[in-house]
Amino acid sequence: MNAASVSLYFLQAVCGVVLALPFSHYDGSLPAWVALAPVLWSVARAEGARKALGLSAVFALAWTLTAFWFLAPLTAPGMLALCVYTSLYYVAALLASRWLAKKSLFRAVFGTAAIWTLIEIARSTIPILAFPWLLLGHSLVFSDYLRQSADLLGVFGLSFLLVLVNATLAFALPAGLDSKWLATPPSARRPLAVVGIVGTLLLAALLYGALRIEHYTPLLKKGPPIAVIQGNILQKLGRTSDEMVAQLYGHLEMHRQIVAEARTSGESPVLICWAETMVPGSMNSDEWGKLFKAQVAIGGILTLAGSNFTLTDPLTQVVRDYNAAYLLDENGAEISHYFKRKLVPFGEYIPYREQFPFLGVLASITRDQYIPGSAPSPVETIPRRGGSHPFTAAINICVEDIHPDIAREAAYAGADVLLNITNDGWFYGTFGPSAHLKAAALRAVEVRRPMLRVTNTGHTVAIDPLGRIELLLPALTVGTAKARLQSLEGTAPVTLSMRVGEWGPALLFFGIFCLSAIPWERKKTL
Repeated sequence: MNAASVSLYFLQAVCGVVLALPFSHYDGSLPAWVALAPVLWSVARAEGARKALGLSAVFALAWTLTAFWFLAPLTAPGMLALCVYTSLYYVAALLASRWLAKKSLFRAVFGTAAIWTLIEIARSTIPILAFPWLLLGHSLVFSDYLRQSADLLGVFGLSFLLVLVNATLAFALPAGLDSKWLATPPSARRPLAVVGIVGTLLLAALLYGALRIEHYTPLLKKGPPIAVIQGNILQKLGRTSDEMVAQLYGHLEMHRQIVAEARTSGESPVLICWAETMVPGSMNSDEWGKLFKAQVAIGGILTLAGSNFTLTDPLTQVVRDYNAAYLLDENGAEISHYFKRKLVPFGEYIPYREQFPFLGVLASITRDQYIPGSAPSPVETIPRRGGSHPFTAAINICVEDIHPDIAREAAYAGADVLLNITNDGWFYGTFGPSAHLKAAALRAVEVRRPMLRVTNTGHTVAIDPLGRIELLLPALTVGTAKARLQSLEGTAPVTLSMRVGEWGPALLFFGIFCLSAIPWERKKTL
């Protein structure tokens, strides 16, 4: 391998690391607009399929390893398996882009954006392995105008726009330079037309965002106070009973403080929220659950908290847990509970381990403690103090807030508010919680409902229907806060994203890809 080839492989690795920044420490989208372009260009120009495959693999592994590195301290084998699995999708997308680049400039630009987005949709929806993390569109969560388009085609429409710009830089820009830089056929040069179309789409997205903000801002109305508790508890396997008792008593004390403050001020929250699994053990079988319920009854305020629900198989006597959320009334009686349905592949379970025993060498973070639930979240009515009109809330747990179908389901079921309880304490001190927030925030825009994220270690935030994030408590701190979620006045809209789900974008981008892949130029005849 000569020096030029080494430099080229190094470039792919650098681009992968740079593209991971918006999904880790960097709160912005700039890398997502440009970092993919050199990779597309290099793979398209590679001498031979083997080199193209190698360049694609180096980029994909560098990107995923950097973005998923927060998992390494807990499950290095699981993290590696997730990186390899995820990389396979993007290697396929890059090789498809290379094939399209051999046809024409238009096909290369629009076909590349389409196939990349189709790959993201596949990653997000394939049963058992579905995990909509590391989607390019998530990087636009801090772009006030562009993120508004998420109510049209969801996060996937934003990903399409980002790849479209990268593909334009990779294929249209060189087409306007000397022929030695070309990555598409010389006979297909129409760079200005491509730049014009892509620029028009980008401007249209910005204009749409401005109009949505102008339309919805006057309709935003603050709701009643909801109290949140952030315990900042480091999570680990093998925690002692003393550690769990300290966790519970710390939360109970903050719960009492909220109640005492409400009685003093005369302004009582309509709901108190604890984070995921902050009631230790199992609510349905442990003394800790009874102690928690007794405190809720003393406080007299509706309370939402996470705990386990233990189930013993009557035949095998194997004990398994559901990760559950419990809603208790003012008397400490259970109103409802919900079992988490979307577990994290390689994090909470190893996919297909029962079918393929050799996968037993891998270990999930929770050592496969949990089994998934099956019932949708109940939409609960939260009464307001003073007899004013109540609101409805749907509960989800942890990474369920990154799944668009969970948010759509809740909105269609009549939820005014999305309530998420999360425990990212497993990734204490890493960029994992920040990446989780970025992957979750667009759900509020897609369905135009506010979201409240109550976390153990951060980021505990309120997100309004325009996607604006209000930090309630700093990360890695202990404390309580009150949130007043901003909802749209009147009946919440049914967005296009809600109507078309993943199938709408999938059909649209599949059509674009087909138009890019199928030969449709007329053959010249003598």
